[in-house]
Amino acid sequence: MGKSTRATVCLILLLLTVSAGAEDAAMDVDDECKTEGGEAQDACALSALQRKAVEVLKRNMLGSSGELGTVAARELLVPQTVSPASKEEVEILAIINEEFVDVKGPGSSWKSSYMPDETWQVCGAVDWSLPDITTSKQYRDGEEELGMMSKCKSSDSMDSLCKAMAAFTSSMRRLGKRFPKGPKFYNAFVTSWGEHNSWVNDSVGEVNYTARPPFAKVFDPNGIIEYAICDVIREILSQSPKQYGS
Repeated sequence: MGKSTRATVCLILLLLTVSAGAEDAAMDVDDECKTEGGEAQDACALSALQRKAVEVLKRNMLGSSGELGTVAARELLVPQTVSPASKEEVEILAIINEEFVDVKGPGSSWKSSYMPDETWQVCGAVDWSLPDITTSKQYRDGEEELGMMSKCKSSDSMDSLCKAMAAFTSSMRRLGKRFPKGPKFYNAFVTSWGEHNSWVNDSVGEVNYTARPPFAKVFDPNGIIEYAICDVIREILSQSPKQYGS
């Protein structure tokens, strides 16, 4: 599997599963897709990871008796089939590959950025509806806090971690412009926990807080793109993935 494909696989795996043992899901992708090439290889890798991620989650959810603990879990983790990638999936993977083409390795570890971080609160303090918010002082201060400004300030000196974050950000924005229906995982980033909503104005309807869980109609799933970028990057750099445990 090529370097850009491996970067794609790593990004997809990151977004598909955060369970312990997730590395198992990627172990056999090279062998399974070795006969494919280019974008077809990426599509094969995506299908393989989707199936293997479900297998990992299923193993982690098995009780001591070997049975899934809840009816909901049994219904959720039904056997998965792999189908050929659609034209849209191939285009999505092509965009991701283009963005990750310069990511050549795992990058360095930024231990100085490790900290307990209430990411939902920090990213929720930003009003994502404001024009040019990503070039504002507030946005830059957040990047500075995480060490991004000092470690990624020069394109010549950027290691693969800097390049991967830039590729992730750019691919998310490109995909948002290209596909109006938005990312499949948009619902995970619809939150009003912070000072501001996680979406831009008019992209999400009125929230019904009396429902359990609260419910709102999403008019534009791409309205959460910038909040999602903030959330994912902060969780990774600060090593604070447990945001919703309470």
